Amino acid sequence: MSGGRPPHFHAYSWVGPKPDFDRERDRRPESPGFAASELPPLQVAHWLRKPGRLVRAT
Repeated sequence: MSGGRPPHFHAYSWVGPKPDFDRERDRRPESPGFAASELPPLQVAHWLRKPGRLVRAT
């Protein structure tokens, strides 16, 4: 830790069906269906590539 600050995390809990979560292709930004998929992206930063209508409960 630099500067004596605690680590900083961005994360979420998945409460949906595991088979949906395991569809990694739809969770990658290079996938054609990524923008339309309601699945969470593999990396939290990739939410910025999703349309605003998919961001809920924040």
